[in-house]
Amino acid sequence: MKSILKQTILTLALVLVGLGAAFAENNVPAPVLKAFASLHKNAEPYEWFGDGKTYFVCFEEGQQEGYAKFSSDGKLLEQGLMISEDDTPENTMMLFEDAFESGTITTVYKVTKTDKILLMGSDYTNRFLLYITKDGEKVKQETFPGPEEAELEQEFNDGGDF
Repeated sequence: MKSILKQTILTLALVLVGLGAAFAENNVPAPVLKAFASLHKNAEPYEWFGDGKTYFVCFEEGQQEGYAKFSSDGKLLEQGLMISEDDTPENTMMLFEDAFESGTITTVYKVTKTDKILLMGSDYTNRFLLYITKDGEKVKQETFPGPEEAELEQEFNDGGDF
């Protein structure tokens, strides 16, 4: 009975993660937080996610929405500003669906100082990133597991109390 209860709670928690629970800012290394704060002094971060090596922050700054990508030591790797899906190549949806069958595009960004476009999306447990060129060529794709999912799985495997 206790096992069924734990599995039910784990499943409910994973659904909540998929519904948009943000990666807690306290899980982001101090150098990353410091670098973000110094680059975007007036920004309001609304989502953090990462994998321990790379961290993304989505934020609002004035009338703009953007993202920044940092290494775990706080080095800025890239950043960009939100654009309309209408400003992407015609094959954008097809490229994303081919790369990530279960995901949906949530946000589109123009990567600063490049010709790349970042399509950001998710499903119930993962965050998907697909980089394409302005001509519609796929550059690379990345998948980040939901950090809450990993933490819940560890707690479940350790026999923790829910």
